[in-house]
Amino acid sequence: MKPYSIVVTGESAYIKRLIGVISYGPEKIITHKYRDNDSDEIQEVAMSFGSLQVDEDHRIDFFGGNDQALFEFIDQRPEDGFKGLILTVNTDDKSGLENITDQLLTHLQYLDKSALVVGVAGLDYNEIKQAEEQIRQSFIELDKVAPVFSFDPADAP
Repeated sequence: MKPYSIVVTGESAYIKRLIGVISYGPEKIITHKYRDNDSDEIQEVAMSFGSLQVDEDHRIDFFGGNDQALFEFIDQRPEDGFKGLILTVNTDDKSGLENITDQLLTHLQYLDKSALVVGVAGLDYNEIKQAEEQIRQSFIELDKVAPVFSFDPADAP
């Protein structure tokens, strides 16, 4: 069995919901403990988790959270770290949209070694579509390309 790890981060309220929408297995909160390479201290990371069985040989594991320790944990995994990152954006939070270019800059390094996708959600359809365009424009300004999609967090089980 070859697992592929995807990190879901961004808007806290939507991380768990998005994992619930896209994972096949039940979404749950899990805790991992690991030893940081730079010290003998044991780190503990709580995160949302879900998985999607692609076929009998492949599985996608979704790890969700905003803690920097989550990224450190995923980067240290022996399966070559993680393969992608989904950044969730809440269009109802205007301050988050004002800083979207800064948020994208934080995660652009993952475009070089894996995949970055942006998921947009909110209560107003028109605001969602405007946010998608704003995010696409930010990618153009950064001379990068990544998929942007919308999702309805109410669809989660």
